[in-house]
Amino acid sequence: MKRKDIFHRKCFRVPDLADRPLTLRISSATIEPLNNPQNGQREEKLLLRFHNVPQALVMNSTRFDDIANFLGDETDDWRDHLVELYVGEIGGVPCIRVRPPAQAELVPAAAKPPTRPTEKSANADTDMADEIPF
Repeated sequence: MKRKDIFHRKCFRVPDLADRPLTLRISSATIEPLNNPQNGQREEKLLLRFHNVPQALVMNSTRFDDIANFLGDETDDWRDHLVELYVGEIGGVPCIRVRPPAQAELVPAAAKPPTRPTEKSANADTDMADEIPF
């Protein structure tokens, strides 16, 4: 068992996503008090929580705008939608970004063998030669 499996952090951090993007289903978006690690003050922050995952995602304006671009800007409407968390960069600094989930690779439908025309379809041009008065 690894340390991260025993001691869960309350919120996602960049190292949590270093291996690969993570697709999650949103369970809620709520404003909660958090300690700001830079100044030690408690601040109200929007947290995005996910089904079956203990960590939340602290929302900032960039992440909010990323989600709003594909789900709309009403957080109540985000519930039960899928999002993909991935590591991106802003100004050369690694950060967690959000995007719509990656679409599964499209597999072309099996090609149908060409069909041979039947006698009726071969004579279709002559069957439709009726005069239509205008």
